[in-house]
Amino acid sequence: MKDGIILRGDRLLIPASLRPDILGAAHEGHPARDSMTRQLRQSVWWPGMSNDIRDYTASCLGCASAVSKNYPPPMMTRPTPIGPWIDCSAVFKGPIAGQYYFHLLIDNYSRWPEVEIVKSTSFEELRPALDRSFSLLGIPLTITHDGGPPYQSKAWENYAKEMGFTIRRCTPEHPEANGIAERFMSVIVKTVHAAIAEGKSPKVEVRRRLMNYRNTPHPSTGKSPSELIMNRTIRTKIAAPIKPACGKIHKEAKQQDEQTRALRKLTYGHKKKALARSIHPGDKVLIKQQSTTTKPPYDPKPYVVTKVKGTQITAVRGEKVRVRNMAKCKLLVERPSHLSRKVHQHGSQRNESSDVDINLGTSQRRDMVDVEQEIIVEQSPSEVVTDQELVENRNTTILEPQNYRRFSSRTVKPPERFTGGR
Repeated sequence: MKDGIILRGDRLLIPASLRPDILGAAHEGHPARDSMTRQLRQSVWWPGMSNDIRDYTASCLGCASAVSKNYPPPMMTRPTPIGPWIDCSAVFKGPIAGQYYFHLLIDNYSRWPEVEIVKSTSFEELRPALDRSFSLLGIPLTITHDGGPPYQSKAWENYAKEMGFTIRRCTPEHPEANGIAERFMSVIVKTVHAAIAEGKSPKVEVRRRLMNYRNTPHPSTGKSPSELIMNRTIRTKIAAPIKPACGKIHKEAKQQDEQTRALRKLTYGHKKKALARSIHPGDKVLIKQQSTTTKPPYDPKPYVVTKVKGTQITAVRGEKVRVRNMAKCKLLVERPSHLSRKVHQHGSQRNESSDVDINLGTSQRRDMVDVEQEIIVEQSPSEVVTDQELVENRNTTILEPQNYRRFSSRTVKPPERFTGGR
């Protein structure tokens, strides 16, 4: 004690009634806790001074509102979903170049992302995109999203009731609550920025990024999204061995499919009267065409087969190339030479080794007679007997020459019902 003042060393002992005034004077200008402590320890002391300084600065409204630092609570993790495409998260990103938006729907189990490009954030634009995803992967049980449009609309709530999934809105202004979707959206943003920097289409680059992302093992699960949601890895530009499907379900499916295919083949053979045919390159075929009143069912101008692959035939005719199934082709068989027709015309012979031309006129077909049935008429003008002479000598018995062929000139009168009595 010195001059009636209690000291602790060279520092004043402050009574309890004066401590709030000392703390208020030291906190003018809102210094931080450490700064106040260093200042007061130079001249004053009282028991528990450090704790009082801490409580005084922590309860200052001005300091609390002016300091941005805040300690977050411990992270609360959600349990892992029981399977793929049961619990999903959704988020919008955009506008991109002021023209379109990216909508993300990601599976919280497999991390499989579905990204759709829409023109706006209205539900009318979003619904077709969700329908496409649901038709491919099914309808999830829950979808987590923020409170932005269109998720705050009545149409979205009605759609959830119609499709049968539950809406789970995350805390406003807290994107960490929708962390899986927000983290993947940063991948989309980087892809868009890189595409713009290289002068490429962001839409195309996002599709390419999705293919690689879906086939890359995720750091959280150690498996690729395609393995977890499709039970297989999708094929990309990177060469990789193709693994056969294994497991009990695949074994049963293969056996069932083989039996069904065998039964279908047998049924088809009986129903269609299927006949095994052997067609080889170099053979001539007729190809089926659309028949009309003037066009036959098969093109009469043959094609030459150049390639046979299973039941698929490639045939050419000049510059025309046709690829057809064997059921649409008819094999053209060459007629043996000993079966070809021979025709005599005016004392000369003509061999026909091919089919009769379907364009022959009536007079030409009348002149074609088989060799075994043909009679060659060789007469001189004096030996010809006309029909007029036969009429004049009707009552006279006429001995016809041996080589005479009679062609009657008599005409038959049509019945009266066709002439109207004329």
